[in-house]
Amino acid sequence: YAVSAAQDEQSLLRALTAELETLSATPIATLETTLLIHPHVLRNFPDYNEFLGAAERLLAQLGLRGVVQIASFHPAYQFAGAATDAVDNYTNRSPYPMLHLLREESIAAVARDADELLEIPRRNIETLRGLGTERVLELLRRLAGDEKSAILRTMLSNSASTNGQNEQRLIFPADWPANCPPTDATAASMPPLPA
Repeated sequence: YAVSAAQDEQSLLRALTAELETLSATPIATLETTLLIHPHVLRNFPDYNEFLGAAERLLAQLGLRGVVQIASFHPAYQFAGAATDAVDNYTNRSPYPMLHLLREESIAAVARDADELLEIPRRNIETLRGLGTERVLELLRRLAGDEKSAILRTMLSNSASTNGQNEQRLIFPADWPANCPPTDATAASMPPLPA
């Protein structure tokens, strides 16, 4: 994984370019997939969602369409047409905004055809629906109580409202960046914990 110090979308596009170039230039046996975590930029989900178009255009510009796929994860992830608190959203929620870069070759290796690939997110959503929101949150609370899983506390913060509004909060664990060291010195300065 890489942690970007980007403060704006242009810097994030440069970091994404570097990560895509690294992934495509490295043998699959050495590096199969990577995460680009970007805690300083695109913390607002609608902005993040809009950025995905720019990320896809970058894939095309680099000649990597059909070679690399970008999967999206965000603390406030919300599927189109889903309620903010819908359990479905937890399949793509993460403690930090991030882009998961996957090799198409690896994806094809786990599924025989496109229909089978589409079944994976459907199955994930059905599993969470079967559990229900309260059970999913209970499991996350239990994991967040475990010191090794402190990062999951950030996901729980997204299930609660703040100031009586349905506003999303992003909370960074107290041990950041020790539990997820940055890839460059400037990324070591992470956002402070909210008051």
